[in-house]
Amino acid sequence: ANLIRPHEVAARLNVSRRTAYNLISSGQLPSVRIGDKSLRVDEQDLNEYIESRPVEPRGDNAELASQ
Repeated sequence: ANLIRPHEVAARLNVSRRTAYNLISSGQLPSVRIGDKSLRVDEQDLNEYIESRPVEPRGDNAELASQ
């Protein structure tokens, strides 16, 4: 398994580190604890999380999608 750090999760999701930690602590994004302090997320779990999220059109694309 390819395990990545929460700050890498945040970068992939384009969210803050706090949001990444909230996703992990809420159980929305599975994680494993390594030692006393280190958290890691399996990259496959992150990919599945990304694929499961609905995508909302923004900006000019939102107008095109509603036509």
